[in-house]
Amino acid sequence: MKQSNFRFSNPFISKIEYQMNHEFEHQDELTISNSFNVNIARDPDENIAIGKKEELKKLPFYIDVIITAMFNWDDVYDDTTVQSLLSINAPALLLGYARPLVATITNMSPFPTYNLPFYNFTEEE
Repeated sequence: MKQSNFRFSNPFISKIEYQMNHEFEHQDELTISNSFNVNIARDPDENIAIGKKEELKKLPFYIDVIITAMFNWDDVYDDTTVQSLLSINAPALLLGYARPLVATITNMSPFPTYNLPFYNFTEEE
């Protein structure tokens, strides 16, 4: 196995907000929807970009999390591959950093712990 030429800095939390819905009446089964936005700020003159993963959900609670990382790569990739890495691989990687935050926060709520599912960033809904 070879190390990738697509690298990232240590991801960090740019924003985290939690608000419980005090009026929500607990049901046997919760259906929670997720919404994701991917923001890529790419410098066209350098092989560098900043990716943000924003995750929102609302029912018994609202959580807004932005995870940020700096991505860089060598000149071995064409522009199509770089765009794919930044719009698919980077958000999937950053979602993995948001997952334990959401689980920990919801574990401390009166509702069941919520574990973010895996998502396929190659397909649109």
